[in-house]
Amino acid sequence: MMRNYVLRKGFASKTKNTKKCLNTGNKRKKFVNVNVILNAVFVQAPS
Repeated sequence: MMRNYVLRKGFASKTKNTKKCLNTGNKRKKFVNVNVILNAVFVQAPS
């Protein structure tokens, strides 16, 4: 019984952490995309 509880708790925290990692990864990806778009706009603006 106790072992099951510990395992479940560990699993829950693991899934929470992976979700957190995925969220930060998505945010970073979006941020990079915005930078790429801005760079493209700035490169095209003078010409």
